[in-house]
Amino acid sequence: MPTALRRLRQDGLTLIELLVVAAIVAVFMAVGLPSYTDFSARQRLAGATEQLALELQQARFDAVLAGRAMYVNVQGGPQWCYAVSHEPGCDCRAAASPAPACALRRIDGSAHVQVQLTGSHEAVFDGRLGRAEPGLVAELALGSRSAEVRLAPSGRARACGQGAELPGLPRC
Repeated sequence: MPTALRRLRQDGLTLIELLVVAAIVAVFMAVGLPSYTDFSARQRLAGATEQLALELQQARFDAVLAGRAMYVNVQGGPQWCYAVSHEPGCDCRAAASPAPACALRRIDGSAHVQVQLTGSHEAVFDGRLGRAEPGLVAELALGSRSAEVRLAPSGRARACGQGAELPGLPRC
């Protein structure tokens, strides 16, 4: 019987050992949480920027495919959105349930938590070659980080990050 009691005492962990492990885990969490929060914010900003650039590329493709102009109307602000349309000035904020009548596609910023889009611009792709007026289409920001989407004269959309590095985006 004494051997059985000795075996029971050797199996398992003591309360002190569990507290030491809990303290070590707490220290790792305290060190890792700010880093994870920063990583998550950079990912959200890069994702929103890339989505807009891809939507512009799709609009360019659709313009050439349909043989007619395609418009991407970007509306900034707290409830930002953008609409893809064959008509100029299609406001994505127009009162309509999922999208205004003029929009072929409507995308809103609700999926990109805390990402802000500043300014309102309209990109126009010609239906013959997919060319566009070059320049800034949108600037997106999250905290101190920002990114932008620009169009080249050829109509190619380019997304880039300003300041701190954003995953998958080159610096502007």
